[in-house]
Formats: sequence, C-alpha cells, structure tokens
Amino acid sequence: MCVGFIILGSIHPDNAFWATYGLFFFSTIIPSLMAVDEQTGWLSYCDILPLKRKTIISERYLVHIITSAGMILFYLVLNLILRKAETAAVLATTGMSLAMSMLVFSVSFPINVKFGHVKGQMVRMAVIMVMVLCGMAIINYGGPILGILIKSGPMILPAGAALVILIYFCSWMLSVRIYEKKDL
Repeated sequence: MCVGFIILGSIHPDNAFWATYGLFFFSTIIPSLMAVDEQTGWLSYCDILPLKRKTIISERYLVHIITSAGMILFYLVLNLILRKAETAAVLATTGMSLAMSMLVFSVSFPINVKFGHVKGQMVRMAVIMVMVLCGMAIINYGGPILGILIKSGPMILPAGAALVILIYFCSWMLSVRIYEKKDL
C-alpha cells in the first residue's frame, strides 16, 4: 500500500499528499510489528536468547532508517522521471517527507514500547494525526516557507536536519531505556 501511495503521489503534482501519507503510513508499520511480537510471545523468547534488549530496539530503528531511505529514494526517482519536476523542489519535498517520517517514528515507537501496542494505539494515533496535519501544512505551504528559510540563512536547513536527527537519536535512547526496564 505504501508503494501505491507513493506512486499515486508521484504521478500528479497535486497528489503529493498521497506520497507523504504513504511514508507516514509506513512509519507506523514497524511499531505495529511489536503487536505481533507481543501476541506471539516473541519478546519473552528474545529474553532467553543471547540478545541484549538494546539490540532488539536498535534493530527496529535501523530497519526503519533503511526502509524509509529506500521509500524516499523510490519517491525521488519517480518524481524526477514521471513529473520531470524541478530538482530543488523535489529534493525539498523529499527531505521534508523524510524528516516527517522520522518524527512520526520517533514519537510513535517509544509510546508503543512503553504502553504496548493495544494500550498505546490511541495515544499514538492522536499524536500521529497531529503530525499528519502538520505534514499537510508543510506540503501545502512548504515551498514559500522553504524559500523564506533559505533567504533567512543558509544554516537553517542543516540545523533543522540536525534537530530531526537529534530527536530520532533521543527517541532511540528513550526506547532502549524503557525496554530495558520493561517487565515482559
């Protein structure tokens, strides 16, 4: 479904929402895998394996980074081929989409680890809904805002990227800390 949404968002410039929705949707899949782990008892089994709990959480973050990068690259290539859009605009949209995907995951995953899939689902969905609305605003108004940010200083975009990476790293540390103290 995520690939379909990205293709739909790449075909027509007015459908960029669908591509971003696909990336957001994809960011919720990996935390949902924890539900399967809870139901099957995999997490309890992992405790008897020679795996540290930090390794289990780190694997989820690493899988998210790799698969998100693949989806973003797919979106980028489709936009450059199908729409023949301006490279700077496509890169800006792609960068914002990746940042939003990382932020959604950064917020939803620790909630999932702390409360479990069933209990944390309502909290996670409310947070993600707010983030999707913010993402839609960025998509609709991102071009002019990006232009203003670029004119205001060349360090704004790298600083924003560094902030997103810092939030992602803090989310990883928080998830590791929660999971290491969690009673399975």
